[in-house]
Amino acid sequence: MSVKSSSQPVPNSDALKRMNFLLQASALSFADEKHNVSRFFNFTLKNIAKRNVLRIDPEVKKLICKRCHTLLVPAVSSTIRLQMGRQPHRTTTCTACDKLRRQPFDAPKSKRSNKRRKKKLHKQRDKDKQPKHASVDNAASVAPSEASRSSATLDAVASQQYSAAPATL
Repeated sequence: MSVKSSSQPVPNSDALKRMNFLLQASALSFADEKHNVSRFFNFTLKNIAKRNVLRIDPEVKKLICKRCHTLLVPAVSSTIRLQMGRQPHRTTTCTACDKLRRQPFDAPKSKRSNKRRKKKLHKQRDKDKQPKHASVDNAASVAPSEASRSSATLDAVASQQYSAAPATL
């Protein structure tokens, strides 16, 4: 009994292999200070992706400048600034062509807004814990003044019932 493999051939595998090779070649040529060769490899990589209608991985897209196709290496061919504020983002600037790229990221919220959020949650929990209608069975969970009133009325009703009953012994 033979086991059939369920793996199907990957479409455009040749193009994907070529794109992978070009990215690696671009990184090596950039390291050897051959920036124009590196740019050519990146440009070719993008053209192959367009021609075969393939998506380039977002992490790879962040490595290549959109305008001049330079490999963006922090502190070598690009500067990266983190800007906090209402919409925190990372700004990458290509040093070859001065192209800016803004990329939002999730930054931790300020401590002040966390305190406000916690207060709201505690208030909401307290509201959810309080019963909407107080009943006689639920006298212990009611506020102390209401509990004493309800127990006093229970005692009065009980004493009336026992006093009204005839004494039979």
